[in-house]
Amino acid sequence: MPEARGTHLSQHAFPSFPHTRPPRRCQDVEGCARTGTRRRSWWQSENGKEDSSVRLDLEAEFHFTHLIITFRTFRPSAMLIERSFDFGKTWKVYRYFAYDCNEAFPGIPTGPPSAINDVVCESRYSAVEPSTEGEVIFRVLAPNIEIENPYSEDVQNLLKITNLRVNFTKLHTLGDQLLDNRREIKEKYYYAIYEMVVRGSCSCYGHASRCLPLPGVEDRPDMVHGRCECTHNTKGLNCEECEDFYNDLPWRPAIEKESNACKKCNCNNHATRCHFDPDVYESSGRISGGVCDDCAHNTYGRNCEQCIPYYYQDPARDIRDADICQPCNCDTRGSIDDAICDSHTDVPAGLLAGRCHCKTNVDGLKCDHCKAGYWNFTADNPEGCQEIAEDYKNQPRSEWPQKPCTCHLLGTLNNAGCNVLTGECSCKRFVTGRDCNQCLPQHYGLSEHPDGCQPCSCDRGGSLDNNCDVLSGQCKCRPHVTGRRCDTPEEGYYLYCEEASLYDFRQSRLSNCQVVMREPYRDGRDTTWTGLGFMRVFEGSYLEFEIENIETSMEYDLVIRYEPQIMLIPKAERLPFYSGSSELDDLRYEFERYRCSEGFYDGQKVENIPEICRKNHFGSIGFYVYGQAFACQCDGTGSYSSICSSMGGQCDCKPNVVGRRCDRCAPGTFGFGPEGCKPCDCSPVGALDNFCDQQTGQCKCRPNTYGRQCNECQPGFWNFPNCQRCECNGHADTCDSYSGICHECRDNTTGPNCALCIEGFYGDPRLEVGIACRPCPCPGTVDSGHSFADRCTLDPRTKDVICECADGYAGSRCDVCADNYFGNPEVPGGQCESCDCSNNIDISRPGNCDARSGECIQCLFNTFGFNCERCRPGYYGDALNQQCRECVCNILGTNQTIEFCDHETGQCPCLPNVLGLECDRCAANHWKIASGMGCEPCACDPVGSFSEQCNEFDGQCQCRPGFGGRQCNQCQTNFFGNPRVECLPCNCNPEGSETLQCNHETGHCECREGIGGVKCDECARGFTGRAPYCQTCGECFDNWDLILNDLRERTEALIAAAGQIKQTGATGAYSHEFESMEEKIADVQNILLTANLTSQNLASLSSLISELTDNLTVAASELQDLEHGVDNTTQRISLATNALADLRLQAEELKNQAGDLKEKATKLQEANVEGALNLTRVAGERSRVAQEKVELTQVIVGESRRSRRRTENLLLHALDRFNRTQIKNAEDLAEMTDMLDEMYRGIPDLNEQVCDRRGDPCDTYCGGAGCGKCGGLSCNNGLVNTAELALKFADDAKEMLKKKEASVDELLRGISGAKRQSDVASDLAQMAYDLAFSSRNLTDSYKARITKLLEEIEEYFSTPGAKPQEIRDLAEEVLSIVISLEPEQITDLAEKITLAIETLTNINAIIDATRNDLDLAIQLKERADRAKIKAEGTLGVAERVVEALTEASAAQDAAEQAIVQASDDIEATQTHLTQIASETSVAQAKANSSLREVQDLERRVESVKLQYIINQQHLEDTTAAVNQADLKAQRAANDAKQLEDKYLIVEEKLQIKFQAAEEARRRAEELRKRANKLASEAQVKLSMLKEMEVIFVKNEVILEDYEEEIRRMEVSMEEYHEYISRKTEFYATCQSGRR
Repeated sequence: MPEARGTHLSQHAFPSFPHTRPPRRCQDVEGCARTGTRRRSWWQSENGKEDSSVRLDLEAEFHFTHLIITFRTFRPSAMLIERSFDFGKTWKVYRYFAYDCNEAFPGIPTGPPSAINDVVCESRYSAVEPSTEGEVIFRVLAPNIEIENPYSEDVQNLLKITNLRVNFTKLHTLGDQLLDNRREIKEKYYYAIYEMVVRGSCSCYGHASRCLPLPGVEDRPDMVHGRCECTHNTKGLNCEECEDFYNDLPWRPAIEKESNACKKCNCNNHATRCHFDPDVYESSGRISGGVCDDCAHNTYGRNCEQCIPYYYQDPARDIRDADICQPCNCDTRGSIDDAICDSHTDVPAGLLAGRCHCKTNVDGLKCDHCKAGYWNFTADNPEGCQEIAEDYKNQPRSEWPQKPCTCHLLGTLNNAGCNVLTGECSCKRFVTGRDCNQCLPQHYGLSEHPDGCQPCSCDRGGSLDNNCDVLSGQCKCRPHVTGRRCDTPEEGYYLYCEEASLYDFRQSRLSNCQVVMREPYRDGRDTTWTGLGFMRVFEGSYLEFEIENIETSMEYDLVIRYEPQIMLIPKAERLPFYSGSSELDDLRYEFERYRCSEGFYDGQKVENIPEICRKNHFGSIGFYVYGQAFACQCDGTGSYSSICSSMGGQCDCKPNVVGRRCDRCAPGTFGFGPEGCKPCDCSPVGALDNFCDQQTGQCKCRPNTYGRQCNECQPGFWNFPNCQRCECNGHADTCDSYSGICHECRDNTTGPNCALCIEGFYGDPRLEVGIACRPCPCPGTVDSGHSFADRCTLDPRTKDVICECADGYAGSRCDVCADNYFGNPEVPGGQCESCDCSNNIDISRPGNCDARSGECIQCLFNTFGFNCERCRPGYYGDALNQQCRECVCNILGTNQTIEFCDHETGQCPCLPNVLGLECDRCAANHWKIASGMGCEPCACDPVGSFSEQCNEFDGQCQCRPGFGGRQCNQCQTNFFGNPRVECLPCNCNPEGSETLQCNHETGHCECREGIGGVKCDECARGFTGRAPYCQTCGECFDNWDLILNDLRERTEALIAAAGQIKQTGATGAYSHEFESMEEKIADVQNILLTANLTSQNLASLSSLISELTDNLTVAASELQDLEHGVDNTTQRISLATNALADLRLQAEELKNQAGDLKEKATKLQEANVEGALNLTRVAGERSRVAQEKVELTQVIVGESRRSRRRTENLLLHALDRFNRTQIKNAEDLAEMTDMLDEMYRGIPDLNEQVCDRRGDPCDTYCGGAGCGKCGGLSCNNGLVNTAELALKFADDAKEMLKKKEASVDELLRGISGAKRQSDVASDLAQMAYDLAFSSRNLTDSYKARITKLLEEIEEYFSTPGAKPQEIRDLAEEVLSIVISLEPEQITDLAEKITLAIETLTNINAIIDATRNDLDLAIQLKERADRAKIKAEGTLGVAERVVEALTEASAAQDAAEQAIVQASDDIEATQTHLTQIASETSVAQAKANSSLREVQDLERRVESVKLQYIINQQHLEDTTAAVNQADLKAQRAANDAKQLEDKYLIVEEKLQIKFQAAEEARRRAEELRKRANKLASEAQVKLSMLKEMEVIFVKNEVILEDYEEEIRRMEVSMEEYHEYISRKTEFYATCQSGRR
């Protein structure tokens, strides 16, 4: 099978074969596709061979959309299109094409596909014609099939191809039945293709915006290459898989706005490869499915998030740090489980990262030391450390195998119990006892505190002494004093302080003194006096105070204030707890330093005195001086509660209440009560001062002033102090003293001056008018119960009442109903009610309802009824909700005798067997609704029909085979007979019969006029000739035939009558004749009545003739109708004449019959005389009536004859005008024919311009005028295609502009959002800067404190001392001493030493000689202890520095979050962070310097201890001192080491935070660059949009030109169309003029 292959794509499609002329044959498709000749080439298959194919092998996967093949020869009789998407491994059929699908491809469905995956066979592209340039068009996605999701997997699989193959399976042989090897056969039949267009695009699944050539392939502008330039982290020729390390999500094609980009695996920087696991993806809830491969840095797990065994996650490092996993390094002596540690921290699970699994008695993160209370740490011990066995605790110590550990854990240093090596106890500072299990005196609470116990610190005045309970620390308190330290009064009690020992002048005996009253300040300032004010003391006067509350005899200072007060203040230096020791001296120094007592001399309040005075001194002084706490005794009325201030006892007073107990009103207030006191508010004009009676509040008034506040005029006056008389028009006696508003107006008046009537009254009560206020008469008063107005007024002009009627009432007296109300308000007891019209009226219109009955008159919305509550006739629905709709009733199925449908449901009155709301369908098994009488039963034959239901319009039942007729009870069409027995064909002559269906029973055909015979194949009686050309025999035959028929009928009637005489007698023998006579007379009457229509027709003819002069065309048509009418009238006149002749004959016959009857009368009398007489009488009456009818008929016939003469005269007069009109019409018709011919000759030119081909009149491809189409795929030069293309370009440009505009809007919104985020980030950065600045200030304060501490340490260590190295050397020397003596020998040696000492006689001298050295050693020891305390204080300060640095770190975290969002303020923020870092570095340097100073301190302490050891005389004392010095040195070294470790940690954290901040700055810088890039891209796109806008404007201009040209062509076409229409109408209505 010859094959042809193509290898590349054009810009928008697969390569199209070039159009060249003249034709040139080409066997190879690739050669044809790439030929450069200008001659038109084609591909041709092997001659005479039916099975051929053309195959395209593509370089990669592409999306294929449609195929167009243009053949040089006939199109194939059968062919199919196949595709492959695995590079030819498997093939699938797209579509079959065949002239006869059932023969070429049996079993393949035919017709259009109903789904996109349907494989069908089509026939429209396989016909023989055309013989050349026939096309086969195939679209992958049929346009008639709606595709819900164009991105579905089915659609994508249908479009993608790597190979395309067209198989030709059958040729059109044009009558040759055999294809053999004969030369003439081979030369005739073959496949030849001019052009093969394969359209599609490169397949990138939405992950690329362009395609590039494969390596080694030429990059040509007319080609679409197959290698996608992948984005979204995809790779492959078609972007069909994710890039390496981007497998966290499954690969998916991009869909519309969903990019479905491949996601990078999260391996925390510990792996470079990963793979996708579907199970992991499902288990994560379709969030993440990436699994990391080959985790490094001692990690493992799906995200390399866990450490391998024997490694743990360092909490201080980031999970992405390469050193995140650290080795466990467990101490093998104390750990279990092969020295493994917890790999991470999990608080609920009890895991701590790096913590080793220790033995039972071992502790520490690395299991490297014993637990508290255990010792002897060895690897051989399965529990790690040793504890004394319970069996030895009750035995003497001498029998214990080793030294036990009995030390109390809480009392030993570091809560460690005994020494882990020696088992010795080392007590804390305030702990004593052999086992360190007791607190020192005046201490309590043995605990984990570094000092072991805490001082009692009992209050010096509130407690009896400084001893407390050893467990709770509770001191022994004075009466009514509580608290652990006895420093708080009991609830409801207070501490008597110096302020309480204040005495007012009111408590003194006076002599020649005067009280000067003072009002408290109104601006909120505190008063400096108590009571009413000051005491003015004159020369020679005295004040005598009696002091009764002195509880302690001691020295006091008497203070006399400028205000009328004296105070007794105890002297602090005389109190026992302010002297006697250096500590008490320091306490007194503090009291004096803060000037705690001076505030009382100056009159300051307790709350204004320094806090340290109130906290450390006043309480102790008060408790000591007064010996107890005193009850508050707050006044229940004047205070808020019974609890007073613990310092001084001041109760919480209510407003304007004073006194310690809140028991009196303040000066200038009155009315002591539950709400406090009220201000006097005395008038500054009318009162002497602002002090009032504290009970009544009455101020001291000046003359002629009144009121409690002395601020009112006399009764009947107002406007204090310029008093005026009240103006109340005589209806009130008093008025408001400030506003002048009258009080208690009388006589039904109201208003500020009693000048108005109250509601319900009218009048003018002013003095100058004097019309009293009277009740409103509307129409009656309110008291009468017949009033419909709440208010009324007096008409100032007429002095009549004007009622303000209530809703629903009108009229001057409210005695009529208002619009939309009804009732009888003029009658007592009557009222107006609102018209209830169901909201179906226009309330703005008057007269909606009857004013008396309330019946609604102007119903709207198609409603009616008393209350407009129903839909009006002809409408239905819900009238209450304004939903009345017009009845829609089918006129054919509705009973017209019932006018309207149901007013609620809308059901129309249906005729019998008619259903439906609108009566628009027949009931089941019924039809013929168009009859207007209801539906008739189908009456389908149960045997001959499939069902009882028939067609509802024609009643035709659904017949079974062999049955016919409407009811399926007859033979089928064109047959007759009994269908249950035998059906015979009708065989009606088609030329002589009206229809091919004969009579269903007899088989006689229904013949045309003049045709006869059973089969309508011969001339009928009265006609001559050969069927179907039969002619009438003539009038002679008609007359004779009429006579013969009449004679035959009469003879038959007489014979029948004679036969009936035998049965009915003579009376009934002629009843039939009489009835026949009556029927004939009735027929005559009907004919005459019909003849009356002639005059009407003549009248219409007269009117039509008069209209002929106005419109020739209409006249011709109407004249034709007139001629038809005349012919009809002539025929009817002829019929009437014939009927009249028949009537004459019948009358003659009747006359003869009457004679016969008369002759037979005698004979009849013999048989039945009475019956004959009656019959004769009836016959005579009928004859008389018939005679009258005949006479009337003669009159009508005469009138008809006259009408015919008038018509003939009219026709004679109009004939000449009609002939002239016909001649003119013929001339116009000839002229129009010439114009049509000219137009037909111009149609090819017009077709060439509009449709691109000179069709005459139609072109095969491009069509033409009147062909039903114009233009096509290959008709690009025609105006139709040009306009469509221009319209398409315009639509595309419009759509593109919309997209670009939406894109620009999106970019602008993005830029605006970025700006808002930048503003927010700027605010956050500012907040971070403020927080960092405050942290910096805090760090500066700590730095200052450290500097001060260093100065103090430097000052302390300025004295010489022992060096640490000297202490260490001495300690090693002492420890290296080897005592070779046994214990017994040492005991003997001790006894000898004792004896030697006892023999000494100068012991005192020796002691005196060594006392100074001992004192010096003790002082040095104390200095070392103080140095230790200060070092510990230094450590505390350093810890606070660490906390401050931690806060700074937190501030840097906040700054980091702000920096991530910031873009504009990043540089300023970085500057601040750099400053913070530099200042922190300075702080760190200072801390390091402090560390060095502490180390110097250690060395000096050790030097001091060495000096102490040198001066020690006894070996045991020396050893103890050395050990103690060693312990202290070790403690100091540990503290220093801890401080150094903490500083290292802080430095490391600061470094990490700095790196994080640097990284955040870098990311922010990248964000800024991206924003700038985005802005530049937006600018470029904006410029592109502007260029496109210019192009769009140009295109619009071009389109407008095209539209104008098309508009001119449309005008021409309309003129041609109108001309053709006129000609067509003329030819359709013209007459020949011959009759």
